[in-house]
Amino acid sequence: MFSGNHLGSTYSIRDLRRVILLAEYRSMHRAALQLGLDQTTLSRSVIAVEHAMGIKLFERSRTGSQATRDGAEFLSVASGVLAEMDRAVIRLRLRRRGRVGTLRLGVQTSFASGPVGDMLDRYEKAYPEVETQITDDTREGVLRELAATRLDAAIVLSRDGVWSNSCALLGHERLMVAMGKSHPLAFRTNLPWPDLSPYVIMIPRKGAGAEVLRLVSQHGAETQQVDWQDASIDRLLAMLTRRERVSIVTAGAVGLGMEDIVFRPLVSDGEPVLVRHMLCWRGEDEDSVVGRFVELAQDYDWGGGSSALSVGL
Repeated sequence: MFSGNHLGSTYSIRDLRRVILLAEYRSMHRAALQLGLDQTTLSRSVIAVEHAMGIKLFERSRTGSQATRDGAEFLSVASGVLAEMDRAVIRLRLRRRGRVGTLRLGVQTSFASGPVGDMLDRYEKAYPEVETQITDDTREGVLRELAATRLDAAIVLSRDGVWSNSCALLGHERLMVAMGKSHPLAFRTNLPWPDLSPYVIMIPRKGAGAEVLRLVSQHGAETQQVDWQDASIDRLLAMLTRRERVSIVTAGAVGLGMEDIVFRPLVSDGEPVLVRHMLCWRGEDEDSVVGRFVELAQDYDWGGGSSALSVGL
């Protein structure tokens, strides 16, 4: 209820909406028909607003109701205010349904292509009014930000006991060996672990670097075979064009579109080596935006790979 300061009068938002409509129609009869009211009820709304504001809103005659100069100025402002209120109410309702807002997401691996990128594309198409803010870091880095409530959810390579709150196994993604197109291994279709032993493996410190290093070590790589790099994944791949070295990346990096780089699946016993993606979120006092994202991520078809070798990280 709006309170006026003239004669203690008050008027409601409903009264104000009626008066604004009358200004548009310039006819008590036509405005009342549009509102489904009798003219007496509409007239009471006009009087309530006029008394509360202490101004005359309309000049009434046989030809209709014309807004006065003061009335036109007031109703123009009031109309804008009500329109903003209506938009705010709609936005709040959509936010409660998880259809507008901001999703702060941490992602450990590259998602230029592959299942993570495809799932994010689907989410953004389903909820175009949600702003998605992406943070990339190591698994420990994004989970630390999630625990500090600076992120809403995180997609990381799975490991038992990595997150004590809500989590769900999403699916699998291939590991690929990246190299320059003139590299001796570039003509091969698949690459088993032993074929990498003659070459230095470049590994980024961020992203999936720590997990790749663990796998490389498990397969007998010596310390001198690993080149630990601070460069981002795209810069690291660019470095491969000038060196006879390789890198091990998730399939999402293929979508970076490096013309002079080729990618070959890493295999073990003839089967592609897969890593598992896990979705982590706090699971308490979270808004509908996070809930919608969790639902879509869990329902997304992450593809096959059940017969391939899945690596626990």
